[in-house]
Amino acid sequence: MSFSTWIGGFVLLLGLSFVGFGTYQFFKIKNFKGSAAETQGFVLRLNERRHQGKTTYAPTVRYTLPDGREMRYHHDIFSRPSSYDVGESVTVFYDPQHPEQVRLADDYFSVYILGGLGAAFTFFGSLMASGGRKPDA
Repeated sequence: MSFSTWIGGFVLLLGLSFVGFGTYQFFKIKNFKGSAAETQGFVLRLNERRHQGKTTYAPTVRYTLPDGREMRYHHDIFSRPSSYDVGESVTVFYDPQHPEQVRLADDYFSVYILGGLGAAFTFFGSLMASGGRKPDA
């Protein structure tokens, strides 16, 4: 087995791991939303994070529970440009037993990243592991 074939197998395995973890994340989010209560919230402010001269943003969302309590959720995914605007209405899913456990309606960023990387690594790992051979026709 050549070194490039071995590396290709490793890259393939890494890609399949990313796809698997992305799939796990997808179903984890889907299951949470399936049992969660839904309400409307709005973006109260954008939190800034500076790194290497660039600024990224994540929203703080305010939402109200049926009993009238106001809650705040600080999203942990920062982006540039911001995915949200201050004052924007957003759909909030929360656990009725633990209303501080929240997901926003479009919380699939990690699934997209893991799935995309997994697909690319799987494709290139397959090419490398096969030594660039074409299948027999």
